[in-house]
Amino acid sequence: MNSPPAFLLGETKTKVVGLLMEKKQTATDIAFSLEIQVSAARKHLESMQKMGLVTHEYVNRGVGRPKKVFALTESGREFFPNQYSNILNLMISKMLHAKEAWQVEEMLEDIAKEIGTQIRNEASLEDPKTIPIALNKFGFESHIDRIDDGQKEGDLLIVSKNCPLFKVASKHQRLICHSFHGAILRSALSDVQVELSSCMAAGANQCRHQIVGSSSAGREHTGASSTSDAVQLEKQHLIL
Repeated sequence: MNSPPAFLLGETKTKVVGLLMEKKQTATDIAFSLEIQVSAARKHLESMQKMGLVTHEYVNRGVGRPKKVFALTESGREFFPNQYSNILNLMISKMLHAKEAWQVEEMLEDIAKEIGTQIRNEASLEDPKTIPIALNKFGFESHIDRIDDGQKEGDLLIVSKNCPLFKVASKHQRLICHSFHGAILRSALSDVQVELSSCMAAGANQCRHQIVGSSSAGREHTGASSTSDAVQLEKQHLIL
């Protein structure tokens, strides 16, 4: 599930995320900290649970009925703004002042290639769908999809529902979205051609990287009864 941008989440819910970053809390705990009604805190928490940002469990706290305690999900923790993005932004800005843009781009691509190699080593050579699973360990929330023009099967796509570097990408879109993210995928897929077709930093809901030429590979075969079957067949042509 996609986490909403901060400006859509609102001030109160953003504060709730901050409180839950510290520890698990009940609606009463939240209400006390924010000086709001318990019913209002509960509504915020229930809404955030529908967004996939929080979850709950029942915990025994002394006598009486178990308490409903809320905690952040993985998506909720990724949503919370942290200083790593600020530090990386500053580092890239300083590098751009000290070096040419192409030199910074090369350095980022070298790092991306190492990450892509890690992903490729973790993935199964027998199943290309494990590439997104390995990618997700870095927070991309990816899956394999296919372009569908209504007439023929299209190229494969790596669709990422989350951008762990969104704040940095918003300021350095070409360096992060085209060079860094693209280089990770090219390396993970053994240097096949990958093109960015949509980007969250540019206002899209998802980042979509097209694996160019994969459709022709799939059409060389017959008898593929589903998209997943075609993905399995195209695996050989992606040189995974």
